[in-house]
Amino acid sequence: LTNNHVVQGARRITVVTTRNRILRARLVGRDPTSDVAVLRVGDRSLPPLPLGNSDELQVGEQVVAIGSALGLPGGPTVTTGVVSATERTEREPGQVQGMQGPTLFGLIQTDAAINPGNSGGPLLDTQGRVIGINTLGQRTTEGGVPVQGINFAVSINTAKSVATELIRKGHVVYPYMGILTEYLYPEVAVINGVPYVPGQYVGRVLPGTPAARAGLRRGDIITEINGQKLRNESSFAQLLRRHEPRQTITLTVDRDGRTLHLRVTLGRRPGG
Repeated sequence: LTNNHVVQGARRITVVTTRNRILRARLVGRDPTSDVAVLRVGDRSLPPLPLGNSDELQVGEQVVAIGSALGLPGGPTVTTGVVSATERTEREPGQVQGMQGPTLFGLIQTDAAINPGNSGGPLLDTQGRVIGINTLGQRTTEGGVPVQGINFAVSINTAKSVATELIRKGHVVYPYMGILTEYLYPEVAVINGVPYVPGQYVGRVLPGTPAARAGLRRGDIITEINGQKLRNESSFAQLLRRHEPRQTITLTVDRDGRTLHLRVTLGRRPGG
């Protein structure tokens, strides 16, 4: 397992083991949306690391990050820290300067240092189980103010789900509703001048989409999917991803203080 952005555009992929064995790797599949990729190395003697359960992580739990920070010669770099938060949402920088990458959901935030070159390396718990894939670190705010100790890893439960589909199909199929949306945290409610209702605020419904056919409107607040409450922006994406195109889900919606139940038959998300 590694990050998509590590192998994106590569014509040849080489894996170097800690015992300095040089192996060719084949790309099984990659998913830009989750920034996960699966490689196959033709050596059955390599011992795999056990995978943990990132859903059981607690804030404050100690973690260890391993990776090739800055590409320094002489072996991997090890850093330590704690789980600062879970279920974070963060936008990746784009591969092309001036462009943004995908929005990643369900991330583990840690203060274990993650630098360029750490991407794709494991984030481990104290029992040596992989609980995440080191992905990105924040260096400055949008205004250019330096920050420290704000780093993110794709949770291993997200990676396992994506990897299973990549191995089986070579790609990942995502369901599609056709809305532009953000989670209605209190500060978002203030900015938009709407009452604070915990849920997903619908900023726009694209015409001709499953959401439009189901009757969703701009200003609706989705509070539940199939009876499961939306706790944050990551839970909305994660609950939606449990379903496949052509499946029907029930949304609980707050519309001007009234509670509605709308059934949406999901489509397949178009490219781009």
